[in-house]
Amino acid sequence: MMDGVDWPTWWQWWLLIAITVNTTINIVVFFKHRFKNQTKLPKKRYHKTKQGRPEITVNTKKFYNDVKKGLTIRALADRYNISVGKAHKLKKNK
Repeated sequence: MMDGVDWPTWWQWWLLIAITVNTTINIVVFFKHRFKNQTKLPKKRYHKTKQGRPEITVNTKKFYNDVKKGLTIRALADRYNISVGKAHKLKKNK
């Protein structure tokens, strides 16, 4: 054999192999994801209709009677099937 050459021990070989495998995986993942988006075309979004909740008419007399009863904003929104923001706005406009 070769005299005077210090060969790595088993744990040094294991560490060298683990680092090599990890580096190889990182390189493959890096290049795979780096060029992934260049092959796909961006999605186009077409909105032909107005998004969001439809306009709902609220019977204001009943609404304000419920406000006087002390219902919370959340309860009013659930009862009249409106958003919490709209219920709050109606209550504030009283």
